[in-house]
Amino acid sequence: MRNVATMVAGAAGAFLLPVYPYAALCTVLVIADCVSAVSLRCRLRRRGMAVAGLVSSRGLWHAIVSLVKIYVALMVAHGADVVFGMDWCLRFTGAAVCCQQALSVLENEAAAGGSSWAAWLRKYLVDKAGRHLS
Repeated sequence: MRNVATMVAGAAGAFLLPVYPYAALCTVLVIADCVSAVSLRCRLRRRGMAVAGLVSSRGLWHAIVSLVKIYVALMVAHGADVVFGMDWCLRFTGAAVCCQQALSVLENEAAAGGSSWAAWLRKYLVDKAGRHLS
């Protein structure tokens, strides 16, 4: 029984080994998104806009659920690479997640920024400050 458990654990580790670098990079970007969201809330609060609590358990729960979804997507993409003999699904999925998280960070930074680049970005990205621009 112990040999079977060791074999299964080794096979799972060998399968997941290529996923670790992508998962680490995606985790760093999700944390950066959380930090930029907290920074946005602080800036909006200083301007007198009504904002929910700085760090809420709901926001933390949302970040954890997002990380779990990202990890599952990376594992499924790696499984598709292994089963179908492709070599691009894992890289494509990792790149898509990184681009989405980077855009979210840019949206957070541009929402309450007063510089010219922030004003330019607000034209093209979602305004997370809740203002409706026409």
